[in-house]
Amino acid sequence: MAKLTFVAPLTSTSPIYKHLVHLHLIDLFVGADDITVDKDYKHVFKRLRNTLLREKGCIVLGIKLTCGLIRRHLQDCGHSGEHITCTLDPTDKQDVNLAYKVLKDLWSLPPADPGKSTQTYVDVCEALCIYGQLAYHLISPYICTELSLSEQLEHLSAAAHLTLALYVHNNV
Repeated sequence: MAKLTFVAPLTSTSPIYKHLVHLHLIDLFVGADDITVDKDYKHVFKRLRNTLLREKGCIVLGIKLTCGLIRRHLQDCGHSGEHITCTLDPTDKQDVNLAYKVLKDLWSLPPADPGKSTQTYVDVCEALCIYGQLAYHLISPYICTELSLSEQLEHLSAAAHLTLALYVHNNV
């Protein structure tokens, strides 16, 4: 991949330059025809997991999601302490398998029962489930090889809409 995409810096005369120059986290090295390296799906998995593992957490629907909250909800739906400790280990940020496991755990979380839980617990569970759905829609086109192009685009469209909704919610 590096041999194809890490050839030279993107020039300011490139037609895609104006679209990419303001994306601070994108690598602006390109290959022939301005092909970029930002196509490695494993990084998508790891970024989604690592965002949750940050000490300052991640804000979803106004709720600060932290490892402690994730741990509690995973315990409550029956995951073992060993599984949770392993998947939430912040020292191993490069393990794609761990990233997939914790994200799958989140998109598989059942909704909280409002009759048996506090409103805060229900709200946290909803935020975790929405983050899980975002992960599901971002990851599915990469891991479900039987999906048609149309189905892949539906997942990516759902992810884009969720991302926009979460962005708007946090910036109102």
